[in-house]
Amino acid sequence: GAARGYIGRFLMSHTFSAPAPLELASLPVELLFKVLLSLRADGLARASRVCRAWQGLVVTAARERLLALRGPAAAGTTPHGPSLLCSLSAAEDLTRRIGRRADGNGKQPWRGQTWRDEWVKIRREELVLQGNELEDIVVETTETTLPRFRQEVEWLVQSGWEGCDAKAYTLLVYMGRGALGAALRVGSRRYAASTHALTGLLLSRAGQGELPPTCFCNLSGRWGLSEEDPAWGALSAAGAAPGASFIATTVSGGLVANDHTFADGRGLRIPIFCAHGVEYQLQDAAVVAFVSRPPSREGWHALVQTTPTGFSLPPLARVTLVSVLEAGEWAANGHRVCQRCYTVSVSYA
Repeated sequence: GAARGYIGRFLMSHTFSAPAPLELASLPVELLFKVLLSLRADGLARASRVCRAWQGLVVTAARERLLALRGPAAAGTTPHGPSLLCSLSAAEDLTRRIGRRADGNGKQPWRGQTWRDEWVKIRREELVLQGNELEDIVVETTETTLPRFRQEVEWLVQSGWEGCDAKAYTLLVYMGRGALGAALRVGSRRYAASTHALTGLLLSRAGQGELPPTCFCNLSGRWGLSEEDPAWGALSAAGAAPGASFIATTVSGGLVANDHTFADGRGLRIPIFCAHGVEYQLQDAAVVAFVSRPPSREGWHALVQTTPTGFSLPPLARVTLVSVLEAGEWAANGHRVCQRCYTVSVSYA
């Protein structure tokens, strides 16, 4: 009782002031960096605009977060400058859908799993999606498959890609993008390593070089956009109007207009690999025209060049319908084209 009385008299005879609020600017650099590491891409973007002193810390924090999501194997393709935060934003979105890169059992955080570890399953599922019977499928190794794409890989390497990145991109896009898209659409992590790798490779090169020209792809038919990703069906759906948008789940893109792709006004021709080389085959289908725009605070709005005449779009890009032109109302390579044309803009990261 005496002790309680003493404490009471002490408290009544003394005044106490509230502690001064702690400001981030007053934190030691090491502690401030830990705070930045806890922020998502949008928070880091805001932090980078506080002062110049924070910008270097934001870049380092963003790079560490990106590598944590995509694994050490992505270190060689980590982007720089503005594309770093865009890539981090995209990696966070992808992680929310399918998780981080997983180890062999697909449940734990990244432990060294790479796209090569998923190759056999990816290729098998891709062949099933193309109508092959499972019991008849024999999956070739990556080493056996790569010689068929020697020119594609060499062009990427000559354009500044690392050899291992060029091989990964080429095989996953040409031989497995349907399977990757199917897994992504249902939120499956069975190909998490490959999907993270493919997305990271495209994002690390976003915004490089000049703004791409308008590119074209067939909406349906062989290798048509809606054949590989049902989301593209929104363009031809009843009631679709300019301003309608959707999220694409596969790598998509188009080709520039030239004498091969638009030899006349009948429609778009696409390259098909055959025994004697490449043959451009006419597709009797509506055409999608991709219009690229400069980057903004909201992200990237341009396709990434991946072949001498082809440009690609990473998974989870938002596609927005800009206009619809009927057959004969538009031209490509000097020809009035007798197919409907859906002009779209894109945005990602």
